[in-house]
Amino acid sequence: MDSDIWTIEFSIGDQIDSSSIESLYNKVVQYTFFGNKLKYFPRSEDKIKNIDLLKDKIPIISVEEIYKNQKYQAMNTGITYGKLRKINIEDIGKVDINSHDIIVTNGLPNDMPVVAGIITTEHQHNLSHINVLSVNRGTPNMVQTDAYTLSKFSEFENKYVMLNVSANDFEMKEVTEKEVSDFWLSKQNKKIISLEIDRTTKGLQDMKNLSHKDIKLVGAKAANFAELTKIEINDEKDNSSFVRIPESAFAIPMYYYLEHLKENGIDVLIEEKLKELKDLTDENSKIQKLKEIQDAIQNAPINKEFLKDVENKITSLGNYKKMKFRSSTNAEDLEEFNGAGLYDSYSGELGNEKKSIEKAIKKVWASLWNYRAYEEREYFNIDEKTVAMGILVHRSFPNEELNGVAITTNIADRNYPAFTINAQLGEESVVLPENGSIPEQFLYYFIYFDPYSEPQIEYITYSSLSPNKSIMTDEEKAYLAYVLNSIKKKFYYDILLTNESFTSFGLDIEFKFDTSDRKLYIKQVRPYRKAK
Repeated sequence: MDSDIWTIEFSIGDQIDSSSIESLYNKVVQYTFFGNKLKYFPRSEDKIKNIDLLKDKIPIISVEEIYKNQKYQAMNTGITYGKLRKINIEDIGKVDINSHDIIVTNGLPNDMPVVAGIITTEHQHNLSHINVLSVNRGTPNMVQTDAYTLSKFSEFENKYVMLNVSANDFEMKEVTEKEVSDFWLSKQNKKIISLEIDRTTKGLQDMKNLSHKDIKLVGAKAANFAELTKIEINDEKDNSSFVRIPESAFAIPMYYYLEHLKENGIDVLIEEKLKELKDLTDENSKIQKLKEIQDAIQNAPINKEFLKDVENKITSLGNYKKMKFRSSTNAEDLEEFNGAGLYDSYSGELGNEKKSIEKAIKKVWASLWNYRAYEEREYFNIDEKTVAMGILVHRSFPNEELNGVAITTNIADRNYPAFTINAQLGEESVVLPENGSIPEQFLYYFIYFDPYSEPQIEYITYSSLSPNKSIMTDEEKAYLAYVLNSIKKKFYYDILLTNESFTSFGLDIEFKFDTSDRKLYIKQVRPYRKAK
């Protein structure tokens, strides 16, 4: 941040009034060396709402101004070793990138292969896809807005370096190739992770009959989703007694994916390609081998009896013809492996040949063999012969008023209770934004041991699509927090049974407000774990 800017701010929940803020500001200006360089920074929602009372009396700086002036940003701290490479954002995905490369890129890419470290020149947010990947992998990740021109980066370009990303600064020094090799040898996971698969259970599964324990049957996404159907809430206004999830939901077991492979000889093809992939280092060659698997899955005829069962199931559950088919594997949401964003989901519609149910199902199955999914599993040493794809099915949402991702802990400080919430208007993605859009980001603070405490909201940024104005009402934020806390309590006390404290325990929850009536829907829940 610009060293010539100084701010005065107050803790979340501090009840200081406007006149006292003005008085204190003037005293600090009078008796400190930075004097008139001082600006008042209203952190919390209640302070932001009252800035009109102060704007003509003392200088005020917004969170956007602070963010804009900040050159360094530590996203995921840690130490790493590798070759420092500058790669133009447009060339990512086109040039070979080694897993021991530390990448400096001029912008914020939506994706990044497995690398040793990430440095972007564009600001990130904590739930951006790049940072989620970094957290999952344990990869140091930082922002340095002038990295492309800073002499330190030019000096070490294409050299082996040690990079230490810490909260307030970074350190970089030249090292030998042997030091890099020794570092990664010490980090190597020698244990092969084998996953469980229920290979025999047939029949389309109702949510009420599933639980978190059924990951080996229908995959983690569907199994965790099923638990949402059992979480009771008390919302008199909305007349709801359970957490609202997308309607007409059911799950397709992994059995049908495995049968599709077996009936069409694709299981033999996969075995052959996995042997070939082991000897390859070139990215394009790997992509081609995996594409052969994906094409075989999508081009093979699907079992007609199974397809008829799916179509009948959709019809029996309601009047929805447009359905969402969501990837749900046994290789995600694990303690050793997060797998977020690796697999694809697709829409299908009854009676629509172009967007048929059959095409949607096969596309989801094929996404198990996405290049990045394969690479990620290899990086974590997962046995490819033990991965399989189930599918979560529910009605599609053609439009949404806003969407978001919430983490049920304070990412910055897990000992201080807050929810970390990112939200965006319409269908603009929070984790994979287009055109550099920034979501609304805020911390929703409250005190678990004081049921009568008033929650406080600290804004990090407003949405770039709604500058200076929240995209959610106070009532919506309060209700969202209530639902999030209900889900958190259920998973903490009854499902995951972790040794973490309740305050630090985190879930990654996707939500949306529907266009028609702005009703809150919970789309997904998964454990939020930082790489060890």
